[in-house]
Amino acid sequence: WEATARSDLRNAATAAELFANAHEGSYSGMDLATLRTSSYGLRVSPNNALDPVSITGPGTSYSITCRNSAGFSSHTFTLTGDGSRGTIITGPNP
Repeated sequence: WEATARSDLRNAATAAELFANAHEGSYSGMDLATLRTSSYGLRVSPNNALDPVSITGPGTSYSITCRNSAGFSSHTFTLTGDGSRGTIITGPNP
């Protein structure tokens, strides 16, 4: 599940950057429902779930957490991004 979680978060980073490009570099107003539209194309692998997007600062950065919904809810990966890069942090938690 780790590979699919990382892949889903890389796809979320791409969708987030597309969103920011369409909104003058801001992540303000970005949410998962919007990222899943055809404009941004985010898809999530079976058994993985993304937590709601957290926007920090005045729309300058974000974080998205992926959880595995097939018995691994305590295992998470979190993507943080600030426009210059997206970074996947926090490996599987005990």
